[in-house]
Amino acid sequence: MKRIGGAVCKQRNTHEGFSRSQLSQSYKGTHGVERGRSGDKKRGTTKQKRKGGLQKRREREYRGDSIFCRACFSQVDGSLSGSCAFDVVCRFTPLARLKVTRFRSSLMAGLLLSLLLFAVQSPPIPSRPPNGDHGDSTVLGSPYPPVAVPSEQVAVSSTPSPNGTSQQLPDTIIIGVRKGGTRALIEMLSLHSDVAAAENEVHFFDWESHFERGLPWYISQMPFSRPEQITVEKTPAYFTSGKVPERIYQMNPDIKLLLILRDPTERVLSDYTQVFYNRLQKHKQYQPIETVLVKDGEINLEYKALGRSLYHQHMQNWLRFFPLENIHIVDGDQLIKDPLGEMKMVERFLNLSSQINASNFYFNKTKGFYCLRDHGRERCLHDSKGRTHPQVEPDILQKLYQFFQEPNRKFFELVGRTFNWN
Repeated sequence: MKRIGGAVCKQRNTHEGFSRSQLSQSYKGTHGVERGRSGDKKRGTTKQKRKGGLQKRREREYRGDSIFCRACFSQVDGSLSGSCAFDVVCRFTPLARLKVTRFRSSLMAGLLLSLLLFAVQSPPIPSRPPNGDHGDSTVLGSPYPPVAVPSEQVAVSSTPSPNGTSQQLPDTIIIGVRKGGTRALIEMLSLHSDVAAAENEVHFFDWESHFERGLPWYISQMPFSRPEQITVEKTPAYFTSGKVPERIYQMNPDIKLLLILRDPTERVLSDYTQVFYNRLQKHKQYQPIETVLVKDGEINLEYKALGRSLYHQHMQNWLRFFPLENIHIVDGDQLIKDPLGEMKMVERFLNLSSQINASNFYFNKTKGFYCLRDHGRERCLHDSKGRTHPQVEPDILQKLYQFFQEPNRKFFELVGRTFNWN
């Protein structure tokens, strides 16, 4: 039994039979710090330079209980408050116990504050799916697997804020398609005062790491909205993900869906352009467009961008769960040429009052497309939108148009509508 610095320490009998050298080496392996006779700290077994370049390993003398009691007591105000290395027990005097009590109180207060901040602030949404998540799960001709939605996710209510706004599940989702004009669509829809649009692509239904967090997390990603507003979310990858339609149906079978499509050949070229510029900015190698589109003289069916443009395959999966009247198809090519006409149809589909008008749009000659004007404030889409596509040989373009001819016909029959995709 020995008193050191306000703590009474005692070594248990569990170490009887160990040599001093064994105890000293074990202690250094646990803490990496040993105390000598003077009490100064040394890190493990020290090496000291001698004349002639010789080095000699020197171990400090084992001092018994006091080493471990000091180690224990030195961390009373840190993380340890009970047992130490080698089962040495520190029994604290009133002064030491007071220090421990104060430390525990401070620790509990810090933990409570951290939990409160964690509850208020939601984690950021990554721009890429984590490992194991596949936002684009379809392969040409592959069947869609059945998906089950946990029943506890279905009934979720929002909590209103003091100013009368609240976060709620979306009334409308823009489901795609990638490089079809989804960003332009949600920006134009945000011109309406009765629309509250989520800023980011949430990827709730297609990324497993997000879906496993449940609907409460999904609601936390939505904007605060007034009772008269509708909430809109967009994630373009939803349209081509086989598991998404059933998951959305389980959440709300009556939800209204917006799908913006464009000429599938143009969409493929735009898809390649985005990947091309991304790799260029990161100084990564990229394949010329001819090599990814054509393989052995034929269209390369392994190129994923082609699969995203097979609209009829993906649409068949959505129509398994939702009637066609719940899905409004926006003509992406027309949205560029005549944004007002397309947005008027969107307003009617969503039962919104007629607010968006010609004064909300102006043609930017520099960019070559329409920009937005909202209460006198002008804004255009990001520079990444509307970029010039790479030059493609005419014979390759012709092969692409021929490749999509039959899939397009099937899509027109499926939706009872034709598009100028020639």
